[in-house]
Amino acid sequence: MRQEFFRKLAKEENGKFYHSDEDLAIGFGVRSPDEITKVIFEYNDSHFQVANRNGTAFVGTIRCTMALRLKPIAFEIEKLPYLYKRLFRKKHRLQIKTESHSFKSFLENNDYFKILNHLADTGYFNPLIMCKQIDKWMLITEYPLEYGDWKEVIPPIIGLYKDMLDEFER
Repeated sequence: MRQEFFRKLAKEENGKFYHSDEDLAIGFGVRSPDEITKVIFEYNDSHFQVANRNGTAFVGTIRCTMALRLKPIAFEIEKLPYLYKRLFRKKHRLQIKTESHSFKSFLENNDYFKILNHLADTGYFNPLIMCKQIDKWMLITEYPLEYGDWKEVIPPIIGLYKDMLDEFER
């Protein structure tokens, strides 16, 4: 099922599909499965990598290394605890941290961000989404795969990334 989803994603994005399944030695003769399934593709000279890792870790990661011509804005998005939302009467559980008010407004009005907000409000989707400069500027999302239907979060994250890339180009 996981491989089928990633093969379909690779075809839709005109990318490449990769899969590895190994047993890693973790000591004392114990071995742990480590399965990595990923797709790599490009969008407007920016490089995307969508990956799921099962076995030693159950984490989904979506990374985008941005084209050099873009003018990114640093930000971080994380899910607020349930009680925080209740006590402070926050409308949604995804909190945006950025110094740019216009970019925050762009995100709050983005259709893909609204979908992700709905998924965070109604379920166990618990992402950390950020834009930061490591060597190059990168968009990075990490989320646990214990979330029920992990497949439903990947298309809106990719859509949000593409919209942000288009925004950074302006």
